[in-house]
Amino acid sequence: MKLTRTLGIAMMSLAAITSSALGQGATCQTAQPLVNAASLNGTGWFSYTNDACGQDITFGVLVIAGAPSVEVLDACGGATIASDNGSGPSATVTVALAQNETVFIFIGGSFFGGAVSAAPQGEPDSDGDGVPDCLDTCPDEPNVTNVTTGDLFPTIADAIAASDQGDTLLLGACTFFERGIIIDDRDLTIIGAGRDLTVIDGELETPSILRFRGADKSTIESLTIRNGVANSPNGGGAVFASDTRHDVVFRDVHFHANRNGAELFGAVYIRGGDFRFEDCLFSENRGFAASAIGVASGVRTSVTAVNTVFADNTNADGHVWLQTIANRVDADFVNCTFGRTPGSRHILANQSDTTVNAINCVFQGNKTPIQSLSGPTTSLFRCVFRNATGDNTQGPPVFVDAANLDYRLAEGSPGIDAADADVYAAFGGGPLDAAWGARTNNDAGVADTGSGPFTFLDAGAFEFQGNSPRLMDADFNMDGNVDFFDVLSLLDLIDAFAG
Repeated sequence: MKLTRTLGIAMMSLAAITSSALGQGATCQTAQPLVNAASLNGTGWFSYTNDACGQDITFGVLVIAGAPSVEVLDACGGATIASDNGSGPSATVTVALAQNETVFIFIGGSFFGGAVSAAPQGEPDSDGDGVPDCLDTCPDEPNVTNVTTGDLFPTIADAIAASDQGDTLLLGACTFFERGIIIDDRDLTIIGAGRDLTVIDGELETPSILRFRGADKSTIESLTIRNGVANSPNGGGAVFASDTRHDVVFRDVHFHANRNGAELFGAVYIRGGDFRFEDCLFSENRGFAASAIGVASGVRTSVTAVNTVFADNTNADGHVWLQTIANRVDADFVNCTFGRTPGSRHILANQSDTTVNAINCVFQGNKTPIQSLSGPTTSLFRCVFRNATGDNTQGPPVFVDAANLDYRLAEGSPGIDAADADVYAAFGGGPLDAAWGARTNNDAGVADTGSGPFTFLDAGAFEFQGNSPRLMDADFNMDGNVDFFDVLSLLDLIDAFAG
């Protein structure tokens, strides 16, 4: 709030100078900002701007001796909003002011010495989290609750700074305009209200939104991280991490429209430690070398992604770049879906100490699933892509509506009932897919060609939840072909009924 006293003689009309009976010929010209109360050595004008949310403001004057008066006008030379002629050493009026509204106050009467002040009566804060309702993107629930301690906080950064190791922070269905949030050896669990409900927005300004330090072992889940811009070496607009001791999990997180500034990697840059992505979505991120995840490491680094979608990220070098400068980089992509990319590849693996495995993944279009440079170790197993060989499925996959980021497999698509359930379970794959659909749905219209304890797990991040039309009713053994073996299967059925 800003309180200023009138000084000097204004060059203004007589009507403005004598706008009220209390005016006594004084002027409305403002000057001299005052922090709290302005001292009075005689009658005079003040102006006040409410630069907070709309609220009631009490204007008061207290003098050493005499009887002051106070009058509030809506403008210099304007109409009177409220006034108090006073009957003793003080006079007060209370008026409701909107955000950024300015009023003019005249102190009159006959008195000796004193002070005038403006006292906000409190901005509405319905949820009690310290953020006034007019500035709160979720005024009906606390922005951040430390579930462990019960304390409320207006920002994520404030909550983290006040947290103890191992605390759980619950974020409301809010949009947090924050960046440069440091998570340093806190081992926190930070839970949003849902991927589409809780958003951390970097406003396309530096630095990176989340910065991990120390031996942090935090879990971030159920939210969106968007519009982050990196200013660190190698990039990472959403996440920057550079310590060998990290052990961080992202679960049900949407990384959207993050940028690398002038650096290499768009959304996430990792240099050391263990990072796991479960049920995540990377979309419309942009980087010079890789748009979604970039690893350029001289220390041991491990990246695991399960039930995660990489789509519509804009970079000619693909979604993911994995490079060893020294030591090792190990990456495993299990039941992931790789959608549109303007580049010629989805994943780039560089240097001999880099190992990349893609299992049960689907790759859209005529792109190279994993491109190798300088001798890395790579493997594709039970994946779906064009010109597939070995233990993979000939693609490309067919999606429900890839143009609108719906990368669920369409009925009859390659990859349905074709994945390895053992590997999926070994990497911590759960009973639900990235859209919370059951992983145990068996498409009766497609032959089961998968492996493991059940042979109908689908490749990719999503399980087809329906039944595809059977292409050939004569395919009695459901192996996708009509041949002599179907005749044998038919004879077996006849024998069984004749029994």
